[in-house]
Amino acid sequence: MKRSLIVHFHLYKNAGSTIDKNLQLFFKDRWASFDGIDPNAPLKFKDLLNFAKKNSRLLAISSHQVRPQISIKSIDVFPIVFIRHPIDRLKSVYNYEIIKGIIKKNNYPSFANYCEKLLVEKTAYSLIARNSQTTFLSQANFTMHAEDLITHGISRENANEAIQFLLRCPVVGIVNRMEKSIDKILKIIPKALHFVWFGVADNAYRNYQEPLKIKLNKIKNDIGVTNYNLLNDQNKYDIELFNLFYNKLLSK
Repeated sequence: MKRSLIVHFHLYKNAGSTIDKNLQLFFKDRWASFDGIDPNAPLKFKDLLNFAKKNSRLLAISSHQVRPQISIKSIDVFPIVFIRHPIDRLKSVYNYEIIKGIIKKNNYPSFANYCEKLLVEKTAYSLIARNSQTTFLSQANFTMHAEDLITHGISRENANEAIQFLLRCPVVGIVNRMEKSIDKILKIIPKALHFVWFGVADNAYRNYQEPLKIKLNKIKNDIGVTNYNLLNDQNKYDIELFNLFYNKLLSK
């Protein structure tokens, strides 16, 4: 009988801390976080698999750095991955990093100013505003140099890689449809794992309940139509992913 393992691909500011908290509460010492020393270095799925083999008691693993793969001969992997509208996500990143002191208010006095700077900067940090979810879910981190990612961004081929991975997932969670997403995820996790969702929310800097359309309109009014349209253009693959799997979730 194959071993069953839940793997949570923790995309930054996509309700990942809430997912981790609930996995940890239920599985206790049979849950683990797996990341490398360098938080910016992507890890291959085989690295996680080796970790799982060395820690055979584990039933759930979460990682910020492991890039996706599902087909494993020796283990039945049940992926948990959430995606989010990229502009809504970027606002969450800004609020969180200002509160935590990761970025300074003096440097980014408003969200509008933050967006303006990220749209013109060509830095590793500015990639958070350019299809970063699609980048994470594709093989771009392994097939492209960092400089090329910063200068040119990802390609249609990379977007297709991300789509193909997500299509292999039984359920793709949507942050602003949290309850529906969790209901569907619980149905595909093996009953042998007995997983129970406690509903505990982590990180206080969230507002998943407000309708997305209202949130996006507020952001557009805040940052201006020009910046909003530029963000749309810079995140066309993330928006494509979001629309595809948002509709897929609601259609089931």
